[in-house]
Amino acid sequence: MASQGRFLQNYFANYRRTPSRLLSALGLWGRSNLYIKSKESLITSMSSQEVEVTVNGLTNGATNHDTPESTTQFDPSIFRSYLLALLPPVIGAEPDELESLFDDEFEEKVTRFATDNGGSIYIVKIREEVGDDALPIHTYELTPHLVYHPTHVTTLALIKRGPILDPLTPLPSQLHMLNLFGGEDTPYEGLHAVVSSGVKLWFDAFVGSRAGGRDGGDTRMGGS
Repeated sequence: MASQGRFLQNYFANYRRTPSRLLSALGLWGRSNLYIKSKESLITSMSSQEVEVTVNGLTNGATNHDTPESTTQFDPSIFRSYLLALLPPVIGAEPDELESLFDDEFEEKVTRFATDNGGSIYIVKIREEVGDDALPIHTYELTPHLVYHPTHVTTLALIKRGPILDPLTPLPSQLHMLNLFGGEDTPYEGLHAVVSSGVKLWFDAFVGSRAGGRDGGDTRMGGS
């Protein structure tokens, strides 16, 4: 501003009237100074925002690519605890007999079952051959493949409802359970019982609830 004042004093000392050309030049010079100051302020503001993004990592939509994504792995011990609580009341397993389930391949089988898309896994109760007067002895096998054999007293199928098992969600809400009896029963008898007394009635109840009780509430399908 001091240089501008000296310039005006020198000019008016030699000229009585300020021409329009000089006024235009002075206006342009003032706007240029304003533009420079605005630009400097904008650069300072942008620098502050960049520092904030660098510090906070995720500020203003920025992504910190150096931070690895956290993934939760399924712990086979969760499945082990689930089986120890489920199998004694469901298939009449003695707790000490269940140790045969937890062999060297148990963790690998459970991990594959938990992480593979879809699928099922089976717990097979096997009757060991003993003498006529001896108490029955049973062993248990965890297998991803279903095999039918006369010594298989029962087979419990655990079927995933979703593609994978979530370790943070209770397993009963993630698994369908189906008891496939063996022994004297044939697969035809077992399948008929499951479909006619289980799946069919469940489906009828669902259709009836959606129909709102139309046709007198009788939404049964064909005879079993």
